[in-house]
Amino acid sequence: MKIFLIGGPTCKQGTPDFEGELSVVTSACRALGQELASRGHTLVLCSPFDDSADYHAAFGASDGYNPTLEFHYPDVASVNKELNILRSLIPNANVKRMPSLPVGPAGDAANMQYSWLFSQLNALDSSAGVIAIGGKTTGAAHLLFQLAATKGKSILPLTFLGGAAADYFDMYNWDLFDALGKGLDFVSDESRVRHAPELLEQLLAGTPSRKEHRFFISYARARPEEADYIETLIRRRNGIVYRDEEDFEPAAETQEEIIKNIKRSNVFIAIWCKEYACSPWCFDELELAIQRRKEGLSELWIFCVDDTRIVPRDARTLNYYMVDSREALEAKILHQMNRLQQNNAS
Repeated sequence: MKIFLIGGPTCKQGTPDFEGELSVVTSACRALGQELASRGHTLVLCSPFDDSADYHAAFGASDGYNPTLEFHYPDVASVNKELNILRSLIPNANVKRMPSLPVGPAGDAANMQYSWLFSQLNALDSSAGVIAIGGKTTGAAHLLFQLAATKGKSILPLTFLGGAAADYFDMYNWDLFDALGKGLDFVSDESRVRHAPELLEQLLAGTPSRKEHRFFISYARARPEEADYIETLIRRRNGIVYRDEEDFEPAAETQEEIIKNIKRSNVFIAIWCKEYACSPWCFDELELAIQRRKEGLSELWIFCVDDTRIVPRDARTLNYYMVDSREALEAKILHQMNRLQQNNAS
């Protein structure tokens, strides 16, 4: 398979932490490259410069193996020169050049930024999966990760260097945990970096053709009837439901577990009523759900079961459903679940 490596130091060259981070990148990426090559993967890379993750992964892959390295890069003299030098240092590697036309004059810094981004997008399209390590939080890595997720690419973020990879992990850690279980502990441990290719293979093998929907039901504890009914409707259709403490780890604080389960879900259901409007805990849950909806991490369904006006400012403009009976509630829930199934099939 083609595996795209994204990342590098999280800080700029010349800053106090740069040399220390580059040392971590060097050792980790050489181990990564060697492991990927030993498993027969093609490394999809971009930068031939010695301060990049790509450069050191290429050396690692060439240590005792005859790897295939696919380089996507802007077709300018300075980059070609560095790639030629790197090629001469790893003669046993099969280097496939995938140059792209630069965006505007090569001497312009902004143009080169876009040129590199264009090459990285081509590399992303070419790859089956992504391993991320470090990366500047203000750079293109965040955008690449979001585009990769949109394209359905499996991404394994290694968090021991922090940066953009760790930010991605914070957003998707529950999805990753569902796929990898305890193996996810390895992503934070530099000494276990050789496990990363195996974990990515596991992600790729386990990527479902149909998206699994996980529902969090948010409701006022003084009015559980509608939540009970919705839970029954969803579970009868093999949906995964999170709600009361019975689903939470007994040793954990309840509110912390509620937040974790909201983050594990990709559909948040709010049962709005006068009791809900009077609960600060319900407001906190809804606020988190609104933020996750804005970030594209979850859908938000609001069912109004009485005539209480919706109070939170950011919720007032959202679509919501007025339901005044069990029949109306069931009809709306089934309509929404059928829509999810149709989206899966398309």
